[in-house]
Amino acid sequence: MDPAFLAVLLLLLSMVLLFAEVLIPSGGLLFFGSMIALACAVWSGHTAWWYANPLVFWVFVIGALILLPASVVAAIQVWPHTPMGKQLEPPTSEEVTPFVVEQQRLSRMIGQIGETVTPLNPAGMVLIAGERVHCFSEGLIVERGVRVRVLAVQGNRVLVRPSLSPPGSTAAESGAAIPNAAVQPTSGNGEIWNLDDGSSDLDLPEGQA
Repeated sequence: MDPAFLAVLLLLLSMVLLFAEVLIPSGGLLFFGSMIALACAVWSGHTAWWYANPLVFWVFVIGALILLPASVVAAIQVWPHTPMGKQLEPPTSEEVTPFVVEQQRLSRMIGQIGETVTPLNPAGMVLIAGERVHCFSEGLIVERGVRVRVLAVQGNRVLVRPSLSPPGSTAAESGAAIPNAAVQPTSGNGEIWNLDDGSSDLDLPEGQA
């Protein structure tokens, strides 16, 4: 193979490997391969031009010294737009703000009473002050149309527990009793817990609270 062509080919290979090292960290293996390809490119260029035209050789070397850093800069510019780069990049304030606002909105619902609009098994939807909200129970099976109280916020969902207070009220308010058939919480051994004791919260068996 013509040494001049081989020198250019090896220089391109060195640039590609260095570019890949930035995008795909390999513990230095790609960088090591890039340096070997660069050394071979310089040796081939020396063979091709040193005796015939030294000026061309030095132009080749200076070009390599310019192109290699340029490939690193290009990789750094491309990296944030790659799938891996997007995963590793920290979220921007524009991406975080909606989540924070949603959590603040849900936190204001803590203590309020709503009504399940889907069965909770244990996740589902609840209607609170006219808003449909994603929710989940404490591992209990709760049927549709049951009054529940918001206990906490986890992520973009609220934790709820069956309650006797009317929908839209707070934890301090009380209402009519809910039917036993509407809620079927079960313990680990399959027992059904009763809710007709008049309390506003679900009374769990000893050891399940």
